[in-house]
Amino acid sequence: MRHLLYERVVLRKPLQYILGSQPFLSLDLRVQPPTLIPRPETEEWTDKLATLLASHAPASPSPSALPGRRPWRILDLCTGTGCIALGLASSMPARSCHIVGIDKSAEAVELARENSRAHQSRLRSNPVHFAQMDLRANDAVARLLHHSATLPSSSAMLPPAARLAGYDLIVANPPYVTRDEYADLAPEVRNWEDHDALINP
Repeated sequence: MRHLLYERVVLRKPLQYILGSQPFLSLDLRVQPPTLIPRPETEEWTDKLATLLASHAPASPSPSALPGRRPWRILDLCTGTGCIALGLASSMPARSCHIVGIDKSAEAVELARENSRAHQSRLRSNPVHFAQMDLRANDAVARLLHHSATLPSSSAMLPPAARLAGYDLIVANPPYVTRDEYADLAPEVRNWEDHDALINP
């Protein structure tokens, strides 16, 4: 207990990192530094988006379903813990979406995969795959959006089933803090969370 108090009070380590988890919708996601801790605002809009998409999702898609009735193909950029991708998959109807999550951090991708494995039974047969990729690399975005079967660099990390022919929707929680704002952030954020996930380049 003394060590935990030292981490929280002296080192200003976020409680979520001390506990190793953060609730997100119906999921209890594993978190670890420096991967960004899911925020309540992200949870709120993920829930609203899932509700909106569910109202337009196929009830029981099949290979013979009409094109307009196929599952949503969703790309989640800057996926971090995988909270958005997994939150959507666990909140939408069964077999109504297919999600690919991308992050440039190998640590984040591995954490997202761990969370996916831990909650596989809650994903309602909605496939979710994660891969490491730096969107700032040459032609990375163009290849990702228009030639999904040939993802650059880490494409081998995505199984063939995850290499979708385009996407219906792109979601993201990208870096949104300016460098000036970063200096004023609380130590729990500034000293523990990945600055690349926070600072707008």
